[in-house]
Amino acid sequence: MSVYDEKIVEFYNNQSLNEKQENLDEEDKKKKSFLDELRSIKEDIDEIKNKYVVKLELKPIEKLTESQLLKNAEEQVGQVYAQKIDDLTKSSTEKIDKINAESQQATKKAETQKKQLEQSYEQLDKKASNDAIKKGVQRSSIFSEKIKNLSKNKIQELLNVDNQVADTLYKNNTEIKKLEEEYKKSIANLETAKAVAVKEKLDDLISKQDKKIIETINYNNSLKKEEERQNQELENLYSLEGKKKVDELQTNMLTKALSYFFSIPKNQALKELEEPEIKELLGDYQAVVSRYLKVQ
Repeated sequence: MSVYDEKIVEFYNNQSLNEKQENLDEEDKKKKSFLDELRSIKEDIDEIKNKYVVKLELKPIEKLTESQLLKNAEEQVGQVYAQKIDDLTKSSTEKIDKINAESQQATKKAETQKKQLEQSYEQLDKKASNDAIKKGVQRSSIFSEKIKNLSKNKIQELLNVDNQVADTLYKNNTEIKKLEEEYKKSIANLETAKAVAVKEKLDDLISKQDKKIIETINYNNSLKKEEERQNQELENLYSLEGKKKVDELQTNMLTKALSYFFSIPKNQALKELEEPEIKELLGDYQAVVSRYLKVQ
C-alpha cells in the first residue's frame, strides 16, 4: 500500500471515529435532558405532596444516666459542703494558731523572767559579798548561810517560772489536742451528712427527670394525635385537589420515560433503567417501563 493509500485510510478512520464521538455526545445530551425533565417533574410532585402533609416537631426526650445524675448531685452538694469544710478548717486553724501564739508568748515571757531573776540574784550576791567584805565577815557562817539562802531562793523562783510556763504549755497542748479531735469528728460528721445529702439529691434529680420524661411523652403523644388529625384533613383535601395534579405529572413522567427508553437500543434501555437515580425518580413506573420494554 502506498503512502497515499495509507493517508486515505487514516482519513476515513478519523472520520468514523469523529462520527462515533458525535453520536456518543448526542446520546449523553439526550440522556441529560431526559434526566433533567424527570428531576423537574419529581420536584413538582414532591412540592404538591408536601403541601398536604404536616410534620409537627416532637420534643426530644432528655435522659441522663444514673452516673451522670450522680455526678450532678455530687457537684451541687459538694459546693455546699466544701464551703462548710473550709469554714470549719479555717475556724479550727485560727483557734489552734491563737493557742500556739499564746504558748510562744508564755515561753518568751518565762525566758525574760528567768533572765531577770538571774540578774537580780547576781546583784544580790555581789551586794552580800561587798557587805561581808566591809564588815570583815566574808568567811563567817552567817555570810555562808546568807549566800546559801540566796541560791536556794533563786533556784526556787526559777523553778516556779519553769513550772508556770510548763503548766501553761500543757494546758495549751491539751486544748489543741481537744480541738484537733473535735475537728476530726466534725469533718467525719460533715462527710456523713454530705453522703446522705448526695443520696437525697440524686433521688430528687431522678424523680424530677422521670416526671419530665412522662410530661414530654404525654406532650408528644398529644402532638402525634394532632398531627394525625391534621394529616387526615389534608389527605381528604389532597384527594379533592392535589391528587389530580400529581396524577397528571406522573402520567407525563411515564410518557417521557417511554418515549426516551423506546428511542434507544433495548439492551441499553434495560441497563439504564437499573441505574439508582432513574429507579428513584421513576418509582413504581420503573417496573412499568421495564415490562413494556421486555415485551417489545
